[in-house]
Amino acid sequence: MSDTFKALVINQEGEKFTRAVSDLNLDFLKDGDVLVKVDYSDLNYKDALILKNGAKLVKEFPRIPGIDFSGSVSESKSDEFKVGDEVILTGCRVGELFHGGFSQYARVKAEHLIKRPSNLNSKHAMMMGTAGLTAMLCAFAVKAKEELFLQSKVNDVLVTGSTGGVGMVAVMVLSKMGCNVTALTGKPDKAEYLRELGAKNVIDRKEFEGEAGLIGKGTWDGVVDTVGGNILANAISQTRLKGIVAICGNASSNKLNTSVVPFFLRAVKLWGIDSVNISNKRKEFVWGEVPKYVDFNILEKSIKTVGLNELLNVFPEMLEGKLKNRILVDGLTFPEGPRWYKDKLYFSDFFTHQVYATDPLGNCTSILKVPNQPSGLGWLPDGTLLVVSMIDQKVLAYKDNTLTEYADCSEYANFHCNDMIVNTNGNAYVGNFGFNSRNNESIKSTNLILVRPNEKPVVAADDLYFPNGTIITEDNKTLIIGETYAAKLTAFDINDDGSLSNRRVWADLTNIEKDYRPVPDGICLDAENAIWMASPSTNEVIRIKEGGKIVDKIAVQTNAYACVLGGKDRKTLFVCTSGGSDMQSCIEKKEGRIESFQVDIPGAGIP
Repeated sequence: MSDTFKALVINQEGEKFTRAVSDLNLDFLKDGDVLVKVDYSDLNYKDALILKNGAKLVKEFPRIPGIDFSGSVSESKSDEFKVGDEVILTGCRVGELFHGGFSQYARVKAEHLIKRPSNLNSKHAMMMGTAGLTAMLCAFAVKAKEELFLQSKVNDVLVTGSTGGVGMVAVMVLSKMGCNVTALTGKPDKAEYLRELGAKNVIDRKEFEGEAGLIGKGTWDGVVDTVGGNILANAISQTRLKGIVAICGNASSNKLNTSVVPFFLRAVKLWGIDSVNISNKRKEFVWGEVPKYVDFNILEKSIKTVGLNELLNVFPEMLEGKLKNRILVDGLTFPEGPRWYKDKLYFSDFFTHQVYATDPLGNCTSILKVPNQPSGLGWLPDGTLLVVSMIDQKVLAYKDNTLTEYADCSEYANFHCNDMIVNTNGNAYVGNFGFNSRNNESIKSTNLILVRPNEKPVVAADDLYFPNGTIITEDNKTLIIGETYAAKLTAFDINDDGSLSNRRVWADLTNIEKDYRPVPDGICLDAENAIWMASPSTNEVIRIKEGGKIVDKIAVQTNAYACVLGGKDRKTLFVCTSGGSDMQSCIEKKEGRIESFQVDIPGAGIP
């Protein structure tokens, strides 16, 4: 183990407040008797406030923030923990009074740790964090009515602040417990996701923002409230006989203007939830219950994974309520050729020479190695994986753990091969650069190559300027390809033999807006026949209609090189991003990522 590590450190000297990722020595970590190698932390709203200015919560500087983390024990002076133990820490004023989890290592008091249950992995623990733990405690509090008052079934439950960290988990958990959950939110665009979490009904928070009456119609057997103020007051007034209202936040207001009437006429119970000062025994029990009630495949859609450096960009977004995307996989060199196939995302990473597959949680596995650099991917009808081998201009076949040559495209490829699409008949269409861009060779047109099963390659179309991302429509009758250096999308009819005809411009991108010139790289199609197009020149993914009308844009921090629609409902847009394409820089920096975004219209066609 190295004596140095990286951590995000905040400091204040006079009026000057700073925050930076720094290289530190382990001696910097002075508190505690257990040293933990941190796997994951989470960004709590309290963390965001601390990162902004200390929020008057941090009394001594410098300080490593991060109120939660999960990881494994590296050193221990405690009899309770040994090296290798998997642990969780939430709260305990870590990140405020003590150094926290935004670090590769944390040294903490043994009493602040619990052993992570064997049925919960480290990443899942931090997908929950303090917010998830609090939600579990709220759910147990609401359901306690059934034990406290025999034959008092909990049916109808209200969850306020339902799109927040506590609210989302509470919706899911209470639904799994058999309750009819109504989600209260000010974000109508999140209604579909709340229903996916388990909400039976979604209502607008405006209905609860007015002043509460003495007592309202009994509607709820239980309430989980994270917001306070008038919303909580209205929820209390509408709670049924012997109902339990679990409160754990004040996102809207720390005031409560209510009446005593619901408490003595209906015996309503107001239950304050504190997830910090509960016993470790209680924490261990609750964490052990998490996998029973939480579907991480659904919850992960609301999760964004970032590295230490990006925390500095992300925390202001949390404070402004702007977090929308998630980083599924990072630490790549140059990801390309994303394809959704049998519930997994497959993609190539140029400069590690690997083809990877990842599940929706970001559990990434190397499938095979392509010595001459992999790019485009596709599958034959029998399940054989085809992979473009860029540098030697070949298509390889991978089946039964064996990699063989499938086709040699060098006769028609003017430089490295790149993207590929394979239709339902097994016809593969392979693009290539057309010129040696790395040697500053002038731009030249090139061919799109057709590889039919068991046949030699032929030219499907010529005079294309860097043919890149390709899609085939749902009816298998149209192929659309991006010409990067011509800044246009070009369409062809697909004939019965796989050949192409009726060439036409599907969208010209050269004069869409003044001083704005997106260029197509990887593309994918949705069910409204719009194309999502990765545009590395403008650092975004663009949704475009035939004719060139842009109907949506999603910005990314670096360059977007490819995209595909996948997930169970094909409404997850996976985007391959990187800081550039220079091989040496990509290898050194490893800035490549797979980012994911939730969209409204599902994918269609191929890929």
